[in-house]
Amino acid sequence: MKLLSAFIAWVVIMFIEFIWLIIDSSAGARNKEEIYVVIVISLVVGATGLNLYNKHLKR
Repeated sequence: MKLLSAFIAWVVIMFIEFIWLIIDSSAGARNKEEIYVVIVISLVVGATGLNLYNKHLKR
């Protein structure tokens, strides 16, 4: 159950970043590359963190 709440939090963060990208794109896309970098880093760090957290819970 703890892993599910961590996963939901990660999905919410990714959703907020996606909304941020949409808002920036509609406002002229001044920071599009930076937002892409943030999203990719969040995907990698989030997936790695969830994997490590899952291994920690199995101990």
